[in-house]
Amino acid sequence: MGENFILDYIAKQRETRSLAEIETSLLEQGLDPDAVAEAIAESRGGDEPIEDFNIPNLAEDGGDKGTHVYELTPYDTFPNAIRLLTAPKDFFSHMKRDGGFAKPAVYILIWSAVASCMVEVVNIREGGSAVDLVSLLIAVGFGAVPISAFASIPTMIFTIMFHVACTFCGGEGDFEASFRVASSMMPLVPVFTLAAMVFPWGMVAVVLYGGVLTVYAANAVHEIPMGWSIFAAAILFAGIVSGLVFFLMN
Repeated sequence: MGENFILDYIAKQRETRSLAEIETSLLEQGLDPDAVAEAIAESRGGDEPIEDFNIPNLAEDGGDKGTHVYELTPYDTFPNAIRLLTAPKDFFSHMKRDGGFAKPAVYILIWSAVASCMVEVVNIREGGSAVDLVSLLIAVGFGAVPISAFASIPTMIFTIMFHVACTFCGGEGDFEASFRVASSMMPLVPVFTLAAMVFPWGMVAVVLYGGVLTVYAANAVHEIPMGWSIFAAAILFAGIVSGLVFFLMN
């Protein structure tokens, strides 16, 4: 089967299915992954196919057969953070978009705990007690569910706003995919915390980079053209700023 067959197949299926679903279907038919990637990129509007940076095959862990995806698992916590911060386009293009809410929730817990530990370490350096840090670690170990639930509140708010903005701009991803996007951006929390403690103006840079990540996520996960992805990110951050202003004024 040649590239013309793949392009024709995509054109016919695009009327009723998302590109992500079409890509999975083509790979399950045993077609060459590189040819499929090129055809999918061409169907998106001529973007160059993303290079494969030795992405691990996680089919044994619930991934689609033959596809290479980044999953939000505990053992990939820090590698995923590096991918997110250094190659967001590649990360969001290959991020797993289904599989349930449990793993993303654990991912939220881990990064919330990292940020909390950073704060406690600073408190100790400023005269606080080491008991505070030990208590926090015990809470993380024995109270994972409550901590995760509490940490999920702002993440869920971001998820809803992100999903609504992307849907308004023609996004094709479902709510779970939006939740996974929000969860995957949790490494920004300790970075923001560090900036707040070391160089307050650095918080502005972190927030702006969060906007960049949002644009890439909307483009790759919801398959929105880049121009509309920027507009979706603008809607999202306008809503966040409006909410903060309303909260501060009341």
